[in-house]
Amino acid sequence: MLADGWVLQFDISVAEVAWDGAWRPVLVSAIGAESLLGMRLLAGHELRIAVVPGGAVEITPRP
Repeated sequence: MLADGWVLQFDISVAEVAWDGAWRPVLVSAIGAESLLGMRLLAGHELRIAVVPGGAVEITPRP
């Protein structure tokens, strides 16, 4: 189920990302040409986004 309530079926792949100084396995959902990484990866972090074209994105671990 997507955040907007739509229920879709799509492919899920396993990938690894460099996160907090280590490689971490994650599940990536592929919808058409887009790949989505879920919010679970951000657990325990603070996310700041400047919602403008080319805006900064900052992810910092919470103590």
